[in-house]
Amino acid sequence: MRITGSRTAGMAFLPQWLSADPNQRTLETLFADWVKTSGWERAGLIERPRGPQSVLWEAGPSGIVPPSTPPDDWDTVAEELTQTTENDAVRLCEGHLLTLVQVPGTDSVLLWVRVRDAGCDALDRAYLRLSAEMMRHSRVVTHAIPGVDSHRLWERLQDVAVVAGRVAHDFDNILTGVLGFAELGLAQTETGSQLENFLQKIAESGKRGNDLTRLLHQFNRMGQTRTRPGSLQPILERELRALSTHSERTVQVTHEIPPTLPWVAMEETMCGLVLRNLLQNAVEAFPAGGGRVHVRVRSAQVTVADTQRFWGHLATGPSLEITITDSGCGIPPTQQRERLFATPLVTTKYRHRGLGLPTVFRILYLHKAGIRLEPRPDHQPGTCVRLLIPLARPESEASA
Repeated sequence: MRITGSRTAGMAFLPQWLSADPNQRTLETLFADWVKTSGWERAGLIERPRGPQSVLWEAGPSGIVPPSTPPDDWDTVAEELTQTTENDAVRLCEGHLLTLVQVPGTDSVLLWVRVRDAGCDALDRAYLRLSAEMMRHSRVVTHAIPGVDSHRLWERLQDVAVVAGRVAHDFDNILTGVLGFAELGLAQTETGSQLENFLQKIAESGKRGNDLTRLLHQFNRMGQTRTRPGSLQPILERELRALSTHSERTVQVTHEIPPTLPWVAMEETMCGLVLRNLLQNAVEAFPAGGGRVHVRVRSAQVTVADTQRFWGHLATGPSLEITITDSGCGIPPTQQRERLFATPLVTTKYRHRGLGLPTVFRILYLHKAGIRLEPRPDHQPGTCVRLLIPLARPESEASA
């Protein structure tokens, strides 16, 4: 399983995880050196939840090697590991030791090493667990797999929202003049003339500008919303009905929604805005021929682990979980997902403004809710978005 004397060399190597400078060493080379020094036959890092591009690195004694396909049952083992204690955080699975590296602000990374069952002892398990802890605190790891600090992201978006509101107000004044004079000109222009056509184009451009400033105002106001209870039932019915009648793409909508749903601690207008943005994103990810969207709603209990795995401002307690699964093009790796929330006005989608997910994040954060973007659990192309929204408290408790 391991070369003679590698355990001593491996222990001596561990401080390098803490001392390595990310400007001088990459995670790829540091991980390969750790595998070689520790004497592992083969080892790897896998992003969770697992998707098509989730294998980060795989290495042997000679260095980085082409990645292999992880067994499907490792997903189940990894999920079990998230519920274990520090003293029981290593699993032996078909000749491999598995443990988790809890990178701050991200989903955990699965660390595995190949072993021979007969040669695997308690010291190997302890060494692997200690290595995972060193990786967790390594600047090289956090530089290569950057996490998202929800509180810092909220503060950053707050600052952006203030600027967005001021810019929108100034442009409102400019657009009022543009649209007003365009309408006056149209009223005094001969019907069918080229001048009328030019003025109509000016008016249409002005209206598109108004649409943008409306979104900027909306993005700014999300930080001032008061938390009121609301019912998801009519919102879900309305948004799914609108999705089924989408005019540009063929959308197949399926759902698992209980006949009655408890109220949530989020007013209906905000619920509708969140769902509309996420469902529109799902449709925009479809190829030209269309695709499928599945929405599932169920009760859930938010755990301490959930508060660390979801982006937002989750609090433990009863909640409603909404899962939106699509058959689109999928989502980028963890290292790039932060930009979807943290960089307003940046988008790769036609006719989008890049304000949807930042707006969703601000709403969820304010209402102590959370969101996760994952690859589909069946490993098919597409995205799985999970929302956790806290239930409304009873009146007696809320007034206490």
